[in-house]
Amino acid sequence: MAKRETRPPIQSKDIHKPSKDEPKAEPRDLTTSPSPTINLHNDKKSHNDNPTTTKDDTTKKETNIFKRVWNNPKKLNIGISIANASLHGLAAVTAVIPGMKTISSVFDKTALAFTRYIAPLVSYVMAAVKSFSSKKIIEGLIKLVSPVFLPFLSDSNIDAAYGTGGGLNVLYDEVSKRIENKKAQSEEYAEKLATAQKSASAYNKLIISEFKELWGEFFKGKLDLEATLGMISGTLMFAGGAPMLTFIRKARDTVAARTLGFIRNLGGGIGDIGFMLDKKDPLRRRTGQLCLTASITDILKRWVPEKWAKLFIHLSSAFNVSGYALWNARSATRQHI
Repeated sequence: MAKRETRPPIQSKDIHKPSKDEPKAEPRDLTTSPSPTINLHNDKKSHNDNPTTTKDDTTKKETNIFKRVWNNPKKLNIGISIANASLHGLAAVTAVIPGMKTISSVFDKTALAFTRYIAPLVSYVMAAVKSFSSKKIIEGLIKLVSPVFLPFLSDSNIDAAYGTGGGLNVLYDEVSKRIENKKAQSEEYAEKLATAQKSASAYNKLIISEFKELWGEFFKGKLDLEATLGMISGTLMFAGGAPMLTFIRKARDTVAARTLGFIRNLGGGIGDIGFMLDKKDPLRRRTGQLCLTASITDILKRWVPEKWAKLFIHLSSAFNVSGYALWNARSATRQHI
């Protein structure tokens, strides 16, 4: 019987032989390997990529939309500003075009109703609710000044409500900036502030204390130029606007209305110029531009004939509400105490 020929093993240079020091490769677990998915319909997307929208999903989406609006006050206030300015602009333009008396009357009533009720409700009341929820009681009460008094004022004195609330806002903002500066300069004060913020009463006591110190430094001439202008502006706006909310709510061109209106708008103009010089904050700069224009038209509306007064009232309302809406947008997005 012939012997079977035994062939030597094939030697190849390409076959890698691990050395003794080289670690052994881990064995591959075939049970966990993903298997390819076969698309029998040859579609680009599987039918599972487009799930059916349920009623719960729709409700959740609507809730999310509300939250997005609530959590984005900047866009909300800018939208209010655009809507208000558009309505008053249309009312002003149609008032001077012959043959559009009926249309002008509709825009006139709609624009003024928007300024009195809708804009303050959305812009100021929502801002007040957020302030109260953050235990900022004083700030919340200031935000409510305009919405509370606007329904009781004549068209000529809408600026008085915005001026009074605006003046208090300016003073409160100066206090806030003072606290921010102290917090940045002193760890001890930062701890004091953090403790005060845990309690509404403690926090508001701190605000009042800082406000008193601010006034003391103002009268002693220790404040810088920006803070000094802010204090003068806020004080004049409040001093001119607050009396108009009471005994001359309906007057337009009386001596008292003209005098107090001038004081309110002089204060506003001083603050607005300071805002316009701010190169770092574009919202603050635009607020100053809008409110300065409103202050000029507010002064003029008390001196022009009755037939032209309405035109200036619409212009001032457009600029005032737009300016203060941007102010609320700035205040809401600004990271401060």
